[in-house]
Amino acid sequence: MTSAAADLSRIADPNAPRDRSALITFDGQAELENITYGELDGRIEDVAARLRSIGCGAGSPVALLGETSAATMIVSLGIMRAGGVLVSINHKLPIVDQEKIIRHSECDLLIHSELFADSIPGNIRSSLSFEELVAAVSADNQLSPADRAMIMYTSGSSGTPKGVPLTHDGYLWAMERFDFLGEVIRGRATLIAAPLFHMNGQFHALSVLMLGGTAVMLPTFSAATYLDAARNYEAARLTGVPTMFELCARHIEQTDGEPITSVLSVGMGSAPFAPSLIDRLQAVFPNATISNGYGTTEIGPATFGPHPDGLATPQTSIGYPMPGVETRLRGRPSSDQGELLMKTGMQTKGYLGRPDLTDKVFDNGWYTTGDIMRRDEDGFFFFEGRVDDMFVSGGENIHPASVERTVLSHPSVKEVAVVPLEDPMKGAVPVAFVVGDVDPDELKSFSLEHGPAYAHPRFIEVMSELPLAGTNKIDRRALKSRAAERFGGLRS
Repeated sequence: MTSAAADLSRIADPNAPRDRSALITFDGQAELENITYGELDGRIEDVAARLRSIGCGAGSPVALLGETSAATMIVSLGIMRAGGVLVSINHKLPIVDQEKIIRHSECDLLIHSELFADSIPGNIRSSLSFEELVAAVSADNQLSPADRAMIMYTSGSSGTPKGVPLTHDGYLWAMERFDFLGEVIRGRATLIAAPLFHMNGQFHALSVLMLGGTAVMLPTFSAATYLDAARNYEAARLTGVPTMFELCARHIEQTDGEPITSVLSVGMGSAPFAPSLIDRLQAVFPNATISNGYGTTEIGPATFGPHPDGLATPQTSIGYPMPGVETRLRGRPSSDQGELLMKTGMQTKGYLGRPDLTDKVFDNGWYTTGDIMRRDEDGFFFFEGRVDDMFVSGGENIHPASVERTVLSHPSVKEVAVVPLEDPMKGAVPVAFVVGDVDPDELKSFSLEHGPAYAHPRFIEVMSELPLAGTNKIDRRALKSRAAERFGGLRS
């Protein structure tokens, strides 16, 4: 059963044992925080009371700068308990972009952890540290489920952060879709390494609280720390992007580490991955079900899941639409392939202060994802690529995800990212950055043999690892710059 909470600040399972750990911060060396279910509500209320005492009321936007930690989660929930609107700031953005978010969301108050005490945006009117948020408990603030709970900023494919307002009832609707993970999460540990300013990390942390589990928060990610935490806390659920799990698999293989048998569920998403990665992860986590997920900030992360008839999900599928999720495929080449449009109970009503962008992305209530999907005969969906990642090479449309799938089918390739490089003859050509023990010329020949000739990578660089952006996804902007520096003066 899901929580009967009317707002996100009361999401924690009321039936969880009071002495069970709810939130833990583990930095790879020591346990920095351990908050039980019995302590959690009081901690949240202390934060809320302090905010109320300084005038934070219903609808007040409050900015937050914090790492992935128990304290950051408590402050986040405290802001919402006070009736405020949480605005989590991506601390990896340049200060100038953080100031734009402050201005756009109209935040007057910023709360920060000690880590960011010396990097506060200059245009905020007042700020408080986590330590200053201590006060006596005062009367509850009454919230309406339709009230705005938070504004999450997402750059998506445009590179410009966009404010996405989300309501309590919408967010709770999405969390109800996660009931099927109750048996895995309840009473067990889940690792949270994704940043809490990102939907993935925040949603999974709240889901753990809703289902009465223990969220183990890792302020920074490394494969060694992540795997140590999984062993130390006998974690049952792991979530992340494929690059994180590629690094974990590689670490185990290089160190001859023992399999981790406590893990029952591994959820990946946000990027293509080699089918061989699933086999390698199965060796690391032999008791785990490994799944591929999908979601966006605008519609929520709980959109695809198990088939209602119990059919096994194909290895690289994102799953079957969850109950209450509506889907349409628009465009060519068939009714079962095209750009994905969606409706969900969580989806935002539009971008904050951007009616122009709202009108462009929301079509008569349908959210235009910009993702190209394929649907098989059983109704399972498969990610094919991004509409706006497409580039034209010699008159042919090229989708990087399609080229990546071809390259990933090579048995020696573990990771790949394909980016366009400007070319005076063809307009643009594909460049592939790969991780694996493979010769670039041999891989180029393999790509020509197994994919369309016009789409094969003209240049290939083998790297020890791919650069990661703030959400632990591959940093494609950095790779585009590297491609221009390394290959920009060469002819394809």
